[in-house]
Amino acid sequence: MTDMVNGKSWFAAMTRQDRQALWLAVLDVIDTHKPTLIFAIVNKQQHVAKYGANAISGETYTYMLMVERFNHFLGRRKAIGMIISDDQKGSEDVVRKAHDRYRSFGTGFSKIDHVIETPFFAPSHWSRMIQIVDVATWFINRHLRNHAKGIPSFPGGERLTPHLDGHPDHVGWGWKVVP
Repeated sequence: MTDMVNGKSWFAAMTRQDRQALWLAVLDVIDTHKPTLIFAIVNKQQHVAKYGANAISGETYTYMLMVERFNHFLGRRKAIGMIISDDQKGSEDVVRKAHDRYRSFGTGFSKIDHVIETPFFAPSHWSRMIQIVDVATWFINRHLRNHAKGIPSFPGGERLTPHLDGHPDHVGWGWKVVP
């Protein structure tokens, strides 16, 4: 999404108007298919300041929060599910081991009994669904950064809120910001 917004890589030859039409089309796909979105977001600097440099990494902590929320979502629907993720750039084993612990022993806050199998990783350019999540994640990230600076949300970002798990009371369900 960053490349799309900034006209880099595959999007270098596209006009800003065409790139904007493309990301708005992705938001149209989200609106049409109505997926349930769950985001766990960490401010890495605040996380280290609060818990110390030797604490659980922000990435591992937010993965745990995401697994808890996804498990809760599946449990409410009496369903099972699995996690398919964008490549983690070399940290797949760490995530898989943490995931195995959560499934075996819980997270310390929640028993994980609806998320099955190990997480699967794929490069986002191989999966349209992962690309859609990349776009949604970019909008949520930009929304939070702009909000912290008192700047309005990026055009189109407000369209994601109705898709957050638990909307309209999605804080803590489909939207968890730590610390």
